[in-house]
Amino acid sequence: MTIRTVFLVTVCLGMAGCGGAKPAFYWYHPDRTFDEAKAEYAECEVQAEEEAEKITQEEYFERLRSPVILSGNEQAIKHRKKLKKSEDPADLARAEWREIYKQNAFSGCMTSRGYVQLREYQVPEGLKTKEMPLGAIAGRRPE
Repeated sequence: MTIRTVFLVTVCLGMAGCGGAKPAFYWYHPDRTFDEAKAEYAECEVQAEEEAEKITQEEYFERLRSPVILSGNEQAIKHRKKLKKSEDPADLARAEWREIYKQNAFSGCMTSRGYVQLREYQVPEGLKTKEMPLGAIAGRRPE
């Protein structure tokens, strides 16, 4: 797969997941309590934000078109135009790319720490859960 295809798929999946009331998945590690999972989530979120910011500051991103425009999703394009009429298109495109990089870096961080993504029906009973911006978390209750 080309890099462009990967980005387009990521954008489309990200946009599809924005409308639902329930989280698309839960980050879960069998050996972590809820509080430990919440702390690691926060660490990965900060790390992902820093990585995405650093990557998208490169000059390369000044020439990229918006991933929303590249996806060809008419509804997303119309929605984008309504929300951001006054913004510079290059700045808006950079922000959209930054969000994609942040999501990917966050997923990599959580996965590297041993977390897996579970659908709601896969989350074991009795775990504490909470919805978060980059996916919900689930963990054992403290003993």
